Amino acid sequence: MRKGPMVFPQDLEIDTDSERFADRFDVTFRPSSCGRFAQLLRPSGQPIVQVSDVSNPGTNGCDVVPCERCGSPARVGRGYCLSCVLQQGLEYDGENAQHWDDVLEEVKVRGSEWRIGNYQILQQIGRGGMGMIYRARRRNSQHIVALKHILSVHADSREALARFRCEPVIVSSLRHPNILPIYELRETEDGLPFFTMKHAPGGTLLEAAQSLRHDPRRSVRLIAKVSRAMEYAHGEGVLHRDLKPGNILLDEHGEPLVSDFGLAKSLETPTDLTRTLTSFGTPGFIAPEQAHGPAKDVSPAADVYSIGAMLFYLLTGRPPFLGENALAVIKEAADKPSPKLRTVAPELDRDLEIICAKCLEREPEARYFSAGDLAEDLERWLEGRAIVARRLAAPVRVWRWSKRNPKFAGALAASVVLAVLNLLAIFAISHLLSIVGHARFAHHTVASVRFEDSRERTATLNSVTEAMTLDAADAKIDAAPGSAEEVEADARTSASRQETEL
Repeated sequence: MRKGPMVFPQDLEIDTDSERFADRFDVTFRPSSCGRFAQLLRPSGQPIVQVSDVSNPGTNGCDVVPCERCGSPARVGRGYCLSCVLQQGLEYDGENAQHWDDVLEEVKVRGSEWRIGNYQILQQIGRGGMGMIYRARRRNSQHIVALKHILSVHADSREALARFRCEPVIVSSLRHPNILPIYELRETEDGLPFFTMKHAPGGTLLEAAQSLRHDPRRSVRLIAKVSRAMEYAHGEGVLHRDLKPGNILLDEHGEPLVSDFGLAKSLETPTDLTRTLTSFGTPGFIAPEQAHGPAKDVSPAADVYSIGAMLFYLLTGRPPFLGENALAVIKEAADKPSPKLRTVAPELDRDLEIICAKCLEREPEARYFSAGDLAEDLERWLEGRAIVARRLAAPVRVWRWSKRNPKFAGALAASVVLAVLNLLAIFAISHLLSIVGHARFAHHTVASVRFEDSRERTATLNSVTEAMTLDAADAKIDAAPGSAEEVEADARTSASRQETEL
C-alpha cells in the first residue's frame, strides 16, 4: 500500500494559536499524525484516553469512541479518527470520497465544549435535507434533548428558513402522547434557527423493522397508536404529508412518537408557503394524489395511505411499490393497484391484507374515511373481533379496472355486446319457432276436437235416426190388421180403388 504524506494541523489551515484553541486545547504534538490530531482534539489538562480507557464511554463524562484503525479517541465517524479518514482520502482518492462530507460536518462537533445556544452538543444522531439533529444537554442541567439545527447551506433561503420555523410552530399546538413534543424554538448568534424536542433513545421504526418483521401483532399495535396520533392531528387541522418508518421514533419504553412535521400543512389556514415550497414527501410512502395533484387537494386520506404503506413495510419488509428510482416508484403507484399483502407474505392473516388494501386504494374516497377508522379496525384485529372493512363489490372492482385499462376494456365491452346480441338473436329465433310450433299444435288440437265432436254428433244422429225408424216400424206394426178377414177386406178395397182410378 502506498504511503501518503503526514497530515498536520497546518496542512488543514487550522490556526492553533487562535483564541478558539488557546483556552481549550493543548497543542503539544505527538509523533504520529493520529496522535497529533488526538492531542489537538483533546481538552486542555486531560490526558489522551487509550483504547482500554474508553471501553466504557460513560466513565469519561462524554461520548468517546476509539478509532478502529489507530485507537485514538478522536473518532469522527465510520469508525475512524479525523487523521485516518484524511489519510485514506489521500491514499485512495475516489474510493473514500464519501468520507469527506462526514468529516466536514463532524469536525466541528467533536469538541466536547461545542455548543448551540444554551445546549452542549454530545452526538450527531440524524441528518435530513433541512438540518442536522444532535443529542444535546442543556447547560447546567442533565436534561438530554434532541436538537435540530438548520444546515448552513439554507441560511440565505427565506423559504427554507420559513419552513424550518414552521415545524415547531405547528407541533407546539399538538399535545398527544404519541406525537414527539417540541420544547422551544431559538436562534444562534448568527441568526440561524434551531429547536429542541424530546430525545427518543429507541431509534426509529425503520431501524426496528427487522425485529418487527416476525411480530405482526406488535407492528399492528404500533401502527394503531400512530393512527390515533394522526386522528388527533387531523382533528387539530394538521396534515403530516411525510409519514414513513424513519419519521416514527421509539421512546425508552418502545412507544411510537410521530416526528418530523417539516412538510406539515394546516387544513384551516393555507398559506403561500404551502403553495410555493415543495410538498412532495417520500416515494413509496406518499399517496398518488400527493405526487401528482396540487397541494391544496391533499386531504387526511393521504396520511391514511402513508400509514397503510408503513404497515405493509413492517409486515413484509418492503414498501408496497418498488422501482429503480423515485420517479419509477411514483409511476408504479399511480398506474397499478397495490400488491396484495399475502402475495408477499402468505403467512399473514387475510384481514390484515384487507386493511392494507383499503389504505392503499388509489382513489382517496375509497380508503378509510379517517385515521380513526383505520385505528379502530386495527384494534379490532388485535382483539380478535371482525373488522369493518371488507372487499369492494365485484361491480365496483370491474368499473375501476375498466378505468385503468380503457382500451382493453373497450374491446372487451364490444365483444360482450356482440355476444349478447347474438344470444338475443338466437333467443328471438327460438322464441319465434316455438310460437309457430305452438300454433301448429293448437291448430291440430282444434281439428282433432272438431273431428271428435263431429263423430259424436254423427253417432248421436244415427242413434236418433235408428230410434225413429224403429218407432215408425213399431207404429206400422201396431196399425197392421189384426185378422185374416181384415187383411182380405183391405186388399179388396185397394183393388177396387185402383179399378175406379183406371
